[in-house]
Amino acid sequence: MKSPRVVKPWVLLVGRREQEPWLHTPYLEFRLAGLAQTDALELGTQVLRRAGVFDLFQGTSIERRLGPDYFTLLDLMEGHPLAMSVGLPLLKEAPASILEQEITQRTGELDPSDGEEARPQFLTAVMDASFSRMPRRSRTHLPFLALFQRRVLLDILTHLTQERVYRSVMGEELGWGACRTLLRSARDSGFIEQVTPSVYQVHPAFPWFYGRQLHRQAAAADGGRRLEEEFLRVYTDTADYFMESLYEDQDAAATAVLAEEGNLSQAIGLALEAKAWNQVQVLVQPLAQVYKMQKRRPELQRLRRKLLSEVAPETGGAAEAETAGGIDLWLYLMGTEASEAADFGELDRGEDLNLQLLAYFATLPGDNDDPRVAAVNHQLGVIAQQRWLLEEAEVWFLKSLAIIEYGEDKAAVADDYHSLGQVKRYQRRYAEAQGWFRKSLEIHKALQDPDEMVNDYRSLGLAAQFQAEYDEAESWYQQARAIVEEHRDEETAILVYHELATVYHARYLFDQAETWFRQALYLSERLDKPHQTAVEFHHLGRLAQNRGLFYEDAENWYLLALEKFEALGDRRSAGDQCRQLGVLFHEQQKFDEAERWYLRAKDMFDEAGDVQRTASTYGQMAVVAEDRGNLTAALEWAGRTYSLVVGHNLPLLDRVKSHLRRLRRKYGNDQFTRWWQGSFGGDPPTDLDSDA
Repeated sequence: MKSPRVVKPWVLLVGRREQEPWLHTPYLEFRLAGLAQTDALELGTQVLRRAGVFDLFQGTSIERRLGPDYFTLLDLMEGHPLAMSVGLPLLKEAPASILEQEITQRTGELDPSDGEEARPQFLTAVMDASFSRMPRRSRTHLPFLALFQRRVLLDILTHLTQERVYRSVMGEELGWGACRTLLRSARDSGFIEQVTPSVYQVHPAFPWFYGRQLHRQAAAADGGRRLEEEFLRVYTDTADYFMESLYEDQDAAATAVLAEEGNLSQAIGLALEAKAWNQVQVLVQPLAQVYKMQKRRPELQRLRRKLLSEVAPETGGAAEAETAGGIDLWLYLMGTEASEAADFGELDRGEDLNLQLLAYFATLPGDNDDPRVAAVNHQLGVIAQQRWLLEEAEVWFLKSLAIIEYGEDKAAVADDYHSLGQVKRYQRRYAEAQGWFRKSLEIHKALQDPDEMVNDYRSLGLAAQFQAEYDEAESWYQQARAIVEEHRDEETAILVYHELATVYHARYLFDQAETWFRQALYLSERLDKPHQTAVEFHHLGRLAQNRGLFYEDAENWYLLALEKFEALGDRRSAGDQCRQLGVLFHEQQKFDEAERWYLRAKDMFDEAGDVQRTASTYGQMAVVAEDRGNLTAALEWAGRTYSLVVGHNLPLLDRVKSHLRRLRRKYGNDQFTRWWQGSFGGDPPTDLDSDA
């Protein structure tokens, strides 16, 4: 058997420098040269055509119009695409021979400090030559683009250039038409690219070039700093607008934020330099929200930790941030990091961050009735609930509720109500759970929040279903279904359809159940939700199995689910499919196949570290052995089950005690005792006849 081929990961890093001091791992270096001669000629032709140089030929060939000096000029630019885009349009104004001489002369006159690190000197010379031929107004105002990163929006540029600060530093203001003319002239010179009629893209080489010019122009009266402050002010207002828009039209607002990501990051850098912590917080919020939406967690974490290292560089603590005047930013960073840690199951870290927040609030005067304290209490409740410390979770949620219940933040109150309902549901106190869910629903109806209403309806349906109130459960699910279909929320519709199917399944309405399971399956496959697809395969298998006589269909569904879960690397869920296949063959008294699937399930649960599932599978192996008449093997598996259940305090004790009772009766008390003593080295449990 051939050993599997090991595929090593590769990372491509692109830069201009010969080496990076921070890169310590071994690497291969590949130097990308300029375009080859044929490719350079092709690009040159496109640049000349776009710049309108060909319009001057009037039937004359390129070679005759440009002459052999054109090829010398191309050689001088070394096939550099940006140099060609900026330099070749100048052939409308000057012959290639003159341009070649000018660029050569400018290159020779440049001091090493005149160029940007790792950029070729001839590129700076080409940009200087092009810039010097622009109209005076363009030369005056284009350097302001040094403040922009990646993109320039015409409307924002116009807003900035009409402010008093801009007029004071740059000598005049520009209206919308003048800004459009400025950007188009820069586009025609190859300095920027037009994306849409109002959006222009800035090449990474130009902010440095513009910045060099701007420094010369705005050196007097601290003009550069004043322009930076104006840029920061406008982008802080823009970020605030983006944040509001994210609540109104999430998709459109996220697109706008991503388009301005570079400029928002630039503004954050300026705000950090000025230690303008409040502006930093306003600027980072829409970026953080979009990163979260796009699951760009590593970038979001790096951004948060960068900001935290700026506001509290020594200790990272509240006291240092407060001394620096940035306590509100510190609270925002710590609070969002703590919430995210809980969402990703990093419970110890989430708890530590929240306790740091509580410790800070405890130092403040007053009775700790700050809504921010309530938010921390709620997060600690979520963490306790995830740890299955339900009584502790309830205490935290009630503490939160005591602070905010009669305040203005009704959405936060509803969160506490719903969380308390979940605690009661997990405690199997379903009537109390429904009471909390109804209170949550009442608020969400008043707030006209359809997404949260769906969440409440589903929770109410589940609580009713656990009480075997299937008609009521169906009613709640149907109300949720009406909302998700009205809003075309297909992702949530998958879950609602699945829950409707489980209600029909529980009522033995198999045809209706199959219809809804297949609806959920169709959407899961269409929306590329492989995990949910596997879940639907599993439930369709359960449905076929419960119908009886459809064992082959059930087996096929389980095998499909198993294949999906294994492809996803979900060993626990794959083990569930193996165990269910064991149950399927067990029902048919095909004991060898049942045992084979149970053993495979046990191995998967062992790999996943799921002791409860392992114990449950041991119990099923004991039943298989008993059904085969092998009481010794049945006792061995049941004894191993009992040891796991007691050793890990698993909620399976009643079941395993019942099975041991049955085996003791079949085996005989004395023989059972002797067997137990021989196998486990002690007396058998004395409480087999009492159930908890």
